[in-house]
Amino acid sequence: VDFNQIHGANSDDYVIGTDKVYVQVEVNIPQDGTGSNLDIFNVIIDNVFVCTANQSVDLSVDINNAEIGCLSQNIDQDGYYNIITNGIAMGYYSAEIIAYNTSNIVRFSFLTFDIARTTMYVHAQLTLELKNKDNDTVSTIRRRVLLQQGQR
Repeated sequence: VDFNQIHGANSDDYVIGTDKVYVQVEVNIPQDGTGSNLDIFNVIIDNVFVCTANQSVDLSVDINNAEIGCLSQNIDQDGYYNIITNGIAMGYYSAEIIAYNTSNIVRFSFLTFDIARTTMYVHAQLTLELKNKDNDTVSTIRRRVLLQQGQR
């Protein structure tokens, strides 16, 4: 699987029940100028949701709004689909968490399924384990939410 190949408007359509969607999430912490930033020790997938919404709806990440992405009230009425729940890939969607040896990247995949629209939103909740650059102390920040939009 080539995680560098991005599925876009000029790509072939997915075949429902045959093709898999492959997702890679890369987490980076920007420098804050103090030189005392944290390093990412590990990234763990907690939950992955797939949903659809009207094209006029903005499902972007907003740190001031708890209802974002597929947890928004503005998604389609059929709700969101649980692809990975509490770190467990759901067999119904042939979901899998794909091992990768870089501490700031997680990968997962799931089988395409019938959705109401041509655009699906993939919403991942991750746990970051951070390490202070000054020592080897590891602390955990729970459930940072990342959102990735893909075309079907």
